[in-house]
Parts: sequence; C-alpha cells; structure tokens
Amino acid sequence: MTHTVLVVDDDRLNRCILSQVLEARKGYRVLEAEGGEEAVEILTKNPGIELLITDVNMPGMGGEELARVVRQHDPAMCICFYTAHRDYRPPRDLCGARTHVIEKPINVDVVATTISGLLDE
Repeated sequence: MTHTVLVVDDDRLNRCILSQVLEARKGYRVLEAEGGEEAVEILTKNPGIELLITDVNMPGMGGEELARVVRQHDPAMCICFYTAHRDYRPPRDLCGARTHVIEKPINVDVVATTISGLLDE
C-alpha cells in the first residue's frame, strides 16, 4: 500500500527536499502546497491523504491554522509540524499521538524515520 502525504511550505527548496526524501526513500505519493489555502484545496480534491507535513510559520494561513482545518476535515490524520524554533510545542488542541514535530534544518534520516513511524502506527 502506498501512503499519500501532503507537504506544505512556502519555501520551495524545503518542499522539494521533503518530497524527494519521502518519494525516493519511502515510496510515498507526495502532494505539495505552497501555503495553507492551497493545501485546503488539495485536501478537498484528494481523499486518502494520510499525513500532513507543514511548516509552522507561513504567510497567510500558517501551519497551526491549517492543522485545525485538517482536524475538522479528518480527525485521524497524522500531522507533522516542522520548524526552526527549537522550543516549539503545538497548542494543546493539536497535540496527541498522531502529531509530531521535526526541527529544521531537515535531517533526511530523521524525517524518513519519523514519517514511517507515524504512518505505520
């Protein structure tokens, strides 16, 4: 079974790195969005997305607001925030077993292991 992941980041390079890691190393189907608004459109048109990977700080709809929309749409979806802020913790309403945080700069081994763990639970 191929897992489907949505990667959301306003930084094109970060999106490309994450997508390549998940496609090449893990064989996942990866969809990309430049921001929260575009991500919501993709989510509504692509049922079966199992994981949202989102940057926390983006122009317009940020990662936390996007995660709240996602939880309303699909409460069971895994959410992985990634951020350069070492002390970042998701707000209480977004915490849980199906939520994780990855720190920037992106370590491809950590990303691959973390995402596999979330999707294979």
